[in-house]
Amino acid sequence: MTLVFCVLLGAAQAPPVEFPATALKPALAEAQAADRLVVAEFWTMKTEPSRSYRARTLSSPAVLAWLAAHGVGARVNLDFNAKICAQLAVVDVPTLLVLDSDARVWGRIAGEKKPEEIVAELEAARVARAAFAAAEATLASAPEDAAALRARVEGLLRNENPAEAEKALLHLARVSRETRGREALALRIGNLYFLARKDAAARRVYMQAADWARGGDWSVRPPAVIALAAIELRGNRPDSAVRLLEVLLDESDRFPERSQALFVLGETYLTKLRDRAKAKEILRRLSENYADRYAQAAQTLLRYIALQEQGMIGDD
Repeated sequence: MTLVFCVLLGAAQAPPVEFPATALKPALAEAQAADRLVVAEFWTMKTEPSRSYRARTLSSPAVLAWLAAHGVGARVNLDFNAKICAQLAVVDVPTLLVLDSDARVWGRIAGEKKPEEIVAELEAARVARAAFAAAEATLASAPEDAAALRARVEGLLRNENPAEAEKALLHLARVSRETRGREALALRIGNLYFLARKDAAARRVYMQAADWARGGDWSVRPPAVIALAAIELRGNRPDSAVRLLEVLLDESDRFPERSQALFVLGETYLTKLRDRAKAKEILRRLSENYADRYAQAAQTLLRYIALQEQGMIGDD
């Protein structure tokens, strides 16, 4: 029985004995013909971990069985494919991308993972793609269906397409009375813009998330405001960053990101505004009331300040 006939009958392929070495372009063509996802391993000849990771983990029975049922394996060498790696924002190895035949991203698995973790993420990508396709089909006949619009936003976030995700979210906000969860979606869109260094767009969406959070899920507001402060700092506007953080800290004394906000505020006073006294006050408050990594970092800065005051090191 031919492979094509097996696929038409819905039977899985026999698992390969090792992770395939197919180039990306033919893998995408094969995925299109068989309606499958491409699992692309990005690797480099410069690092031994790429080869050992492939042999030990990517060629594990669990990963190969998933490929046989749902995917097409491919390998992309970072050393000779700089353009495609830049387009897909791959800068390090090991990285696995789950792509459809149009090279849209449905999953990004960075760093070394256990086989069962990889399979879980591959399956999540497959389910997300199916949900997106179902949402698109629903929206073709019911363009204001709230559940389908929300699923479309989720899919576009998976695709790492913040511009289209933002459009879809704003459309959802216009046509649906259901507001639950929209601030969290906006935060995720802002994060994609921020990582792409599209600060104007990131600021716009973070501000929307922070505004929606006032009357909705307030827990989204702190990370959105801290991200806005980060944009201001990246744009060399420390006074604006300080105002954002101080307003946030005045709004509530209980939220998980409070120690992070205090640390960024104290560090900004120290390194950007050169206000050592204010920095010491904030960093001491942080180190005395918290026991996380930001409190530890605050203690390091306080020791640095003490050395400055003793004249043992100069001001930077």
